[in-house]
Amino acid sequence: MTNAHEAQVNGISLPVSSKHVIEISNFIRGRLVAQSQMLLGKVLEKKVVVPYKQFGSAGHKPGVGIGRYPQKATKEVIRLLNALVANAQNKGLDVEKLYIKTIIPNRGETQPRYGRNRGTAKRTHLLIIAAEKQAEQKKAPKAKEAKK
Repeated sequence: MTNAHEAQVNGISLPVSSKHVIEISNFIRGRLVAQSQMLLGKVLEKKVVVPYKQFGSAGHKPGVGIGRYPQKATKEVIRLLNALVANAQNKGLDVEKLYIKTIIPNRGETQPRYGRNRGTAKRTHLLIIAAEKQAEQKKAPKAKEAKK
């Protein structure tokens, strides 16, 4: 359950690879939603690389190390982020202050494929929760006690 200052979106059985969604989730976790949408848009244009830290079997990219441009998974995550912004606007939240508080990718159920390309289809569940970034309050410095 989310509180009044949070919005969420839940993607069930997305037809994308769980490994790609996990790496994208690690890439955008904790960022502002608008910044995440902009970065993922650049991933689709192949200008920004998603670093692969957990499943690093890809080639090296300049300035990043191991990374890829996961197109299909990126499109699904962008679609969910757009729905998240719409949910936040519906709740009356300030979209400019939204940041990704929680993003949880999970493996979905397997679905058998028939015909020549046998095997199982990849499915992924993705939960995204965004919250408003509160203004940071400066703490008053503690007065040092005088030693006697």
